[in-house]
Amino acid sequence: MANRVFFGNGDEPVRGRVDVTAVGKNCYLFAANKQEPPVEGEIPFAIAQVLQKWMKATSAHVRETLPIVKNGDTIGLFVWADVP
Repeated sequence: MANRVFFGNGDEPVRGRVDVTAVGKNCYLFAANKQEPPVEGEIPFAIAQVLQKWMKATSAHVRETLPIVKNGDTIGLFVWADVP
């Protein structure tokens, strides 16, 4: 499942895509799309926005999260959640 995201400072939305991939039982990976990623410095904000929309859409109960960090920047997020 991939979600289109629009976010920014209110003046002009930044465009990009964050993919949500089931990688195991109750484990999901939120990461920038390889073909159409958000701007590098905006990836954590894009992931947070998609996570919020995903939680509302699926009524998921998040148990744990684990950020994926590269050179001090968050580039992905593992989420363990109970999804009804």
